[in-house]
Amino acid sequence: MRRVWAAPLLAHAVALSAVLIALAAFVGTRYSYTSDEGAAIVQARHLSEHGTWIVPHPVPQIDRDNHFYPYVPAEVGDKGVAPLGKHPAYVVVLAALWSLGGISALVGLSIFGTVVAALAAAAIAQDFDVGLARPTLWALGLASPLYFDSFLVVAHTVAAAAGGALVLVISRRSPRFNRAVVVAAVAVLAAALVLLRTEALFFVAAVALAAVVSPRTRWLGVVTGVSGALAFLGERAWTHRIIGTAITPTWRTAEGSGGGGGLFRQRLDGAVHTLLLPSDSSNGLANRLLLLAFLGFGVAVLLAARHSPRAGLVAAASATLVAARVLMAPLDTVPGLLMACPLLWVGGWAALVARRRDAAERFHWLLLALFAVAVLATQYQNGGGLEWGGRYFALALPVAIPLAIVGLRSLPRAVLASVAAASVALTLLGVLEIRDTHRSTGALLARIHVPRDAIGITTASLLPRLDWAHYPDRQWLLVPPDEVDAVLKQLPAAGVHRAVVVFPDDRAPTGWHGRGEQIPGFGWRTATVSVG
Repeated sequence: MRRVWAAPLLAHAVALSAVLIALAAFVGTRYSYTSDEGAAIVQARHLSEHGTWIVPHPVPQIDRDNHFYPYVPAEVGDKGVAPLGKHPAYVVVLAALWSLGGISALVGLSIFGTVVAALAAAAIAQDFDVGLARPTLWALGLASPLYFDSFLVVAHTVAAAAGGALVLVISRRSPRFNRAVVVAAVAVLAAALVLLRTEALFFVAAVALAAVVSPRTRWLGVVTGVSGALAFLGERAWTHRIIGTAITPTWRTAEGSGGGGGLFRQRLDGAVHTLLLPSDSSNGLANRLLLLAFLGFGVAVLLAARHSPRAGLVAAASATLVAARVLMAPLDTVPGLLMACPLLWVGGWAALVARRRDAAERFHWLLLALFAVAVLATQYQNGGGLEWGGRYFALALPVAIPLAIVGLRSLPRAVLASVAAASVALTLLGVLEIRDTHRSTGALLARIHVPRDAIGITTASLLPRLDWAHYPDRQWLLVPPDEVDAVLKQLPAAGVHRAVVVFPDDRAPTGWHGRGEQIPGFGWRTATVSVG
């Protein structure tokens, strides 16, 4: 085992790839976990197959202002609507991959991003201590929220890879490369980050500010900031070229935007959701078990700092609580970053308790602090919505995990073993959650039948995007509940004489409560309506 563990980092990366590919086969790729993935897939598929960004309205004759456009939110302009036009560079890559391997290739890109991010994190950790590289690679690859994102068609893992590489280049600055090569690498990576994710603007700004503090990296900080700004402006121009002059859409999303409670309350709710929320449900048992485990690990770190033999017992009890949550409570997401990634919480807390002041780590801590403050100050009140482990923090994980591993190094082996056990349990929970959601989505879509000569009408914004596998054969309209009857009356004028109305019970069209065929186990109904 020692000889296997001593294998080169590249060999470990290959092994991590094999594990993630096997897990992807286990959870499946026929369906998506979030509706955001559906928007990306529809956009990439349309671009790949038709060579155009604008995805046409199914029935434009009755909806000139795109009030019932099926894929929302989207980018709307005087040239038309693009379901995912705000980050066109990512869509271009997805479109190329779709033409090569379909959905498997798109998920493969996410897995590739996680593996590269793990290599970058391992290299960062190696700068702190050579012995930390391998545990960091596996920790990021299988025990951080990035493993969850590996099975989703989102840009989180690829952005994390670019972010980790950017920080690595700036912090290491190998003398083997001349200044021109380093500047080019920094410029390309900073631009790529901004082109992939919106929150990458904050990360690039944080890296730039943290770098200019030190005279050794000041010039690279300037390059980072300038490159990120130029990429942002270029992307806006690209989006304008795709959709034309932006138009504020008039549609109403089915779920609504939520909010309320004032600015401070919104920021507080967002912070709790994205950092500390143990589940998206109101299951009291699941929430209490994870919250108690969170507090228990915190106490174990304090006891370990005092060299108390009880630290291992408290940590073991905390790991047992996490295992009990996996075994006893229903499957669900774990939105809070610190809840979903105990090694990050325990390692970071251990580093703070130990009051580490290592100069080599100062740059990394500073950029993490700046990035975290920016995200918490600007994110939605419900964080990232349906997420596993604070998805807006994902691209900082290649920097955060190595620092956490450094903190973990000072803890007793019993505590480390407990953290590892808790991490394995939560990874298992995440994999089972994705697989269960995929199966549920597949079962729901299998019960929905929209003939080719009919139009689908739904009051749930997630349905058209989740139904990406049937695009473009199955067309949808997204209609508010109080306007379904009016839309049905307009369809004959557009040459449509049959519609299939699909809706959850809590968003039934006005006057439709109890109508239609019940879809068992989902609380949804479907009804075929002949019009005209």
